[in-house]
Amino acid sequence: MHNPFIYPTNKIIGREREINTVIGRIVTGQSTFISGSPRSGKTSILNCFSANHDLYNDIDTKLIFSEWNAGLCTPELTQIDFWKRVLIPLKEYIEDNEELLNIYKKCEESNFKSHQIESLINKIKKAGLRLVVLIDRLDILLKYDNFNNHEFFAGLRVKASYGESAFVLVVTANISRNKFDEKTKGLVGSPYFNFMDEIILGALSDKTIDEFLCKKQAKFEETDRNFIKNLAGGHPYLLQIVASSLWEVREYEMAVSSLEVREYENDIEKQYSAAESSSYAKAENTLTNIWMSWERDIQEVFSSIAFVQNRDKLNDKLNIEGIKKEIPNRKTELSELEKYGFIKKDDGDWCIYPSIFLQFMFFISKDEYKRDKYRA
Repeated sequence: MHNPFIYPTNKIIGREREINTVIGRIVTGQSTFISGSPRSGKTSILNCFSANHDLYNDIDTKLIFSEWNAGLCTPELTQIDFWKRVLIPLKEYIEDNEELLNIYKKCEESNFKSHQIESLINKIKKAGLRLVVLIDRLDILLKYDNFNNHEFFAGLRVKASYGESAFVLVVTANISRNKFDEKTKGLVGSPYFNFMDEIILGALSDKTIDEFLCKKQAKFEETDRNFIKNLAGGHPYLLQIVASSLWEVREYEMAVSSLEVREYENDIEKQYSAAESSSYAKAENTLTNIWMSWERDIQEVFSSIAFVQNRDKLNDKLNIEGIKKEIPNRKTELSELEKYGFIKKDDGDWCIYPSIFLQFMFFISKDEYKRDKYRA
């Protein structure tokens, strides 16, 4: 039987509200900043906006989509290369419109100077056109001097803010819009992207998770679903991993003899233990990517919460009470971790959620608790 929890990479789980919100903003000519952790569905969501043009049948404006993955950026790539690339779909669409094509050629001849691009945007507005530029992983551009500068970010802002809705940006990032603004605030006084609403891809709702897990083929009981939710939290990729692993444990009977199979089938704790080990092996790389995507201050707070939860497993002496007392003071970091679905309150204390992260943090902690600030 096919594993019902193995999905293609473009399959989106439970993000209908977020998708509909962005579609509404595209229809009304507004730009959007989508933030979420690695494997939270950002790229799949971004791709769906250009894949189905039937979503926009109720508007008169002709939408032209252009997609660019910042992950393909290199140190040699320039802003000229960027604009030449993202304007290709527009150029192809206006090939039979001599007036617009001539304006595009002026842009090209000027090496895509801002005022020429803005002139082109104003003209396509009058022609009933709207260019929707989808940029995946905008935060990657912070690593490259050719893009991490006032000219580029201010240029995007000006074109989207003053393009009379003929130029719309939809971008994704592994960091929040506020974090992005912090990283670029030295370039100019005003944040570049505060004109964009932010869509946060946090934990899926309990209703969505239950709908996902209540598949007839899975035959998960309530205790199974609670095990999966505790281990995976509301992270869509981790939910797939854990649900898939438990299904495989049950379906393929991971044992070498018929006697062991029978013992295994009747021992739920062994099934859960096997599913947890399998899940961690599959998810370790993603957990590492999530950890590496965080700023140092976020890592510190997450580590502190993990220390408190893992206190019985750590052999070194730690100032657990001091760490626990300090956690509530880190309100900014706690808020960031909570809204993206990595911690929650349990009996008044913060805890790691999804709990699969605790195993990962146990190994990370070996380095973390060597820092003087954590020592007893």
